[in-house]
Amino acid sequence: MLPDQPALRTGIAKFDEARVAGLTCEGRQPNPARMRRQSICLAMLLLLAWEAAAGAALRGDPRAVALAQRLVEAIGGTALWGRARHLYIEERAFSARSPDGARTIFYRDLRRPRLYVATGEPLAPSYVVGAGRGWRIDGATATALTGEQLARYAANWPANIYVMYHRLAAGDDRLTLALDGENGFSVSEDGRQIGRFTLDARGHLVRWTAPNGEDWIYGPPRAFGPVGFPAWGTRTDGSYRFDYLRVEPSQEELPEETFRPVAPPPR
Repeated sequence: MLPDQPALRTGIAKFDEARVAGLTCEGRQPNPARMRRQSICLAMLLLLAWEAAAGAALRGDPRAVALAQRLVEAIGGTALWGRARHLYIEERAFSARSPDGARTIFYRDLRRPRLYVATGEPLAPSYVVGAGRGWRIDGATATALTGEQLARYAANWPANIYVMYHRLAAGDDRLTLALDGENGFSVSEDGRQIGRFTLDARGHLVRWTAPNGEDWIYGPPRAFGPVGFPAWGTRTDGSYRFDYLRVEPSQEELPEETFRPVAPPPR
């Protein structure tokens, strides 16, 4: 479902400003290239309209809203997460590809669909999404993401669990919350469920179900500076698990040069 008409008009106006700044969808290019740019620009238009529709209060069952607020307080509070612009995470990840664990870092934009992932020792990029471009990297081979893949990432980005933390803390009124069991709540947007959270008695996350059905279980809480996050997480099918090493929300805007298929700067 598209945002309401005033919000959509605002989004279109912002999109036109971006076109004036040089982010145009036009140009004399071969048809496949033009179609890719059009897919990217459509995703940008919908995102700008999505941003323009933002409000300031969660909706739904008051008991579910209270649980969401407890969760936000448990992970560090509304000021920390509501004002955050990006999130840096470092973890040790375990999978069939890395049974002994691999150091992995994420720079995740919480306001726009941008992501940088690097893994290994030394760190090397593995997945990067920037403004209208992206790559999947395997060793020395970087494969550009298609316009369809970029549009799909942009469409799924608002339901990412870390983006959801920011949206819950900011009181995003596009979200509707419903009670889900005694200590859980579900989140819906535009009539579609986009996540389910189960908390312990103190408000810490113990289980999260993603929109695609992926089920995650989380360990006991641990302090990462001002952030309270679980010590570890795992898919219930055991295919991927991780230990958090660093969790750092930040109010700083990440420069676009962060999102390139090159080795990350030291932190």
